[in-house]
Amino acid sequence: MKRKVKKGSSLLYVVILTAMLITFGTVVLILTVTDYKMRISEGNRIKNLYSAESGIEEAYGKLSKLLYIAVENGQKAVKESEDKDKEKENFKKAYKDTVEKNIKETLESEYISKNGSRPNLIVVTPDESLKFKDDKMSVVVQASFVDKNSLSKTIQSTFNIAIPEYEGITSSSISTIPIKPAWSKAIVAEKNMLLKGPVVLDGGAYIGGKAEGNEKGLIVTSRGKADVTNGDIITLEDIRLKGIDSNFKVDKSNVFTDSLVIEKSTSEAHIDIKGKVYANNDLALNANKSSINIEGGFYGINDETELGTFEEDSKKSSSIYVNNDDLGENNGSYINIKNEALIMGTAYIKTNPHYQTGESVAIKGNYRIYAETLNMGPLSGENILFKYKDPMQLADAFKDGNLLNYEDKSAYIKQYIEENPKDIRIKYGEGITLPANTINVGGIFTNGEFKPSNYIVDNEGGIVKEAKTFYENAVDSVNLDSDIKFENIKFEAIQLGGEVLYLDNSSKLTYILGNGGERVSGEGYEIDASHPIKGVVITSGDVIVRGKVNFTGTIITKGNIIFEDDKSKVIKYDRDYVQSIIGAKFDLFKDVLSSSPDSVVLKPGNTTSLVNAVDMKSLISIKKWKIIK
Repeated sequence: MKRKVKKGSSLLYVVILTAMLITFGTVVLILTVTDYKMRISEGNRIKNLYSAESGIEEAYGKLSKLLYIAVENGQKAVKESEDKDKEKENFKKAYKDTVEKNIKETLESEYISKNGSRPNLIVVTPDESLKFKDDKMSVVVQASFVDKNSLSKTIQSTFNIAIPEYEGITSSSISTIPIKPAWSKAIVAEKNMLLKGPVVLDGGAYIGGKAEGNEKGLIVTSRGKADVTNGDIITLEDIRLKGIDSNFKVDKSNVFTDSLVIEKSTSEAHIDIKGKVYANNDLALNANKSSINIEGGFYGINDETELGTFEEDSKKSSSIYVNNDDLGENNGSYINIKNEALIMGTAYIKTNPHYQTGESVAIKGNYRIYAETLNMGPLSGENILFKYKDPMQLADAFKDGNLLNYEDKSAYIKQYIEENPKDIRIKYGEGITLPANTINVGGIFTNGEFKPSNYIVDNEGGIVKEAKTFYENAVDSVNLDSDIKFENIKFEAIQLGGEVLYLDNSSKLTYILGNGGERVSGEGYEIDASHPIKGVVITSGDVIVRGKVNFTGTIITKGNIIFEDDKSKVIKYDRDYVQSIIGAKFDLFKDVLSSSPDSVVLKPGNTTSLVNAVDMKSLISIKKWKIIK
């Protein structure tokens, strides 16, 4: 007898199994979503906790600045009083008054933390309790942070504030300071100096140019203006004007550079130097409506002529290039050099392979002469071999196989002009003025005429040797690696009133912010320059200067120094001030400054606010740190 099969049982099994799978999947999905939300919530909690904690750190920084001001006011009170017996009393009273009157406002003022967050600081201690008792004050501060999802975190800490002993802040030591060029200039940067606005520099600068990329040295961008009122400018790389209405002005001082260039990308750019220019490479005018004026003299000292790549050879042969379209026109571009000139190299044409010309002053378009055939003499067409150098066919060698050297090519130009006096394509250098006392290895186009080489070997022992020695001594004068032992720097940041001492061996950015300067977003240390300040800044990271700034002292960096925005900036070197800071704080500098056979003895009496600055760790302590919510 056959067993009767119940219809629909298979379908029922499928439905039950599907329901179970859906239920299981739903549970897994809910658990996954819940875990994800918990992870997000925990991440936000940690982030908010960190942001709130940064508020406590900022409170410590604000208190430090307030106590520096309190110390300074105490010192002023002592100086203004004629009663020597009450010096301690007067100091203490002014110190306490400053702290008590300003502590709440200082702590609760708005700020942006280093990580870009905006924690809110609240002083919990009642106003009537913000007083010193037995020379101590306790203030309870809460730092709260609320994120965009309305999640909050609050941390509370108690700060204990002490009063320094007056004897402990006076200075009477004698220090012997080694003398090194690295701390004898307004600015020393191992990498580049970039100007995006007006900068007055009083005290010179040394720019190493040790950076990546093709643009190295001192770079002036659009509407950037360098006005050097005192002190030499030294860069191992180039000085380049590469923006519209960019200017480089030097009053009386000298300039030492690889090349001095107005780039083609600009216009209305101007170089005006009252002193001398020593260039290891070229002087180049590539833009329209632009000018170069050098009154003390130009010395292009590089005379190597061995063949290599275009970049190598053109960097080894000093010459003057003009690659614009309005040279010598009314209101057009010009080059004016006075006193004396030395041009020890010749220009190169960027063909493939490259081509060395016979010109020490080369003007755009005149290179076509080397593509023409001469009719007479040893350089006539019947004696010369032409060679294709993309994109031109150029006179290259004698038919006996000997290559034309730069002297032959200078003679080639001279003979072509004699054979073709009416060739209107030739540009004779109207707009280029060179002094009568000019020594040139190749031919030069100047003041409407061509002048052949006048260099003789005997010159090597006179002006040539002197110029080379002067240049080499300048560029070798600073060596940051040997002058300053950055690895021995211990972090120090003191800003007291109108003075700052900042030492840092990290790669963090340092911002010097004046009025109108944007606040810091992200990592970096901020120096308040809303009023004129003095100081010593030594750091391994980049230095960025924003807003209207008036700084006296020295800025030394192993990175770049960048001047941003259109606000005026003045950087002035003060030798006596810098030495007084180094001497008074020699415990911070003794392992940083390299020894030297030359030194200066700093005696008591060279006091400043920073000389008398105290250690904040002895005045501020943090107690009872806890999470409120």
